[in-house]
Amino acid sequence: MSHHSVTTEEQFIIYHETLRNELDIAFTHYEIAKTLREFRRNRRSEFKDALTFFKETMDANLFSAVMAINRGFIDKRGDCLQLDKLFEFVKQNLGLFSTSAFQKRLEDKGMSPEEIQHWSNLHIEITAQTVFEDEVRVKSLSIDNLKAWRNKRLAHIDMELAEKKTSVMDKKPITVKEIDDILEIIDEILNRYSVAYDGVTHKIGLPPVKYQMEYLMDALAFYKQSRKKLG
Repeated sequence: MSHHSVTTEEQFIIYHETLRNELDIAFTHYEIAKTLREFRRNRRSEFKDALTFFKETMDANLFSAVMAINRGFIDKRGDCLQLDKLFEFVKQNLGLFSTSAFQKRLEDKGMSPEEIQHWSNLHIEITAQTVFEDEVRVKSLSIDNLKAWRNKRLAHIDMELAEKKTSVMDKKPITVKEIDDILEIIDEILNRYSVAYDGVTHKIGLPPVKYQMEYLMDALAFYKQSRKKLG
């Protein structure tokens, strides 16, 4: 029986796809939470009709987004994905992201010499300095409250917060801009390595959910109007 050893190319694809999937999950859950927050303001009538359901759904999706961000890009535990592992891999395999390696992949895809030359002229190699700058960007993100909120939620108890009846979000607030920045910067970083590898750019997020949620709100509004007409 032959044993297939994983090549460096395959290893990069595994790293990238795994982290990209975690980012997409975080983004999608966060978009659901943000959309429900928006509905709480501009579709108050429908929101109030299922207040507990929508509030719990909003909180659950925010928590899922925070967990995905921690699991993939912040936590240092061995069972987490860790963006740091990708950084270390890239630093040890910079040749994968050279222009010559990029050209070879385009050739393998069957591109014409003219196309290969065009895209090669636009190619930006990944260097140790590139990785260092990305590491600095990630370390500069506002993640302390994100980690604290995750820890308190998982622990389910914090005597100081419980005695004062203060929520974790009040004590350790996480702003929309902070999470937006985290998701945006990680998306940029993952796309930088993907583009340097084979020229592919990924769009963040799973299939959009906002229109589906708007459809749900419209259905609730239609139901209320129908009940009024019948009453």
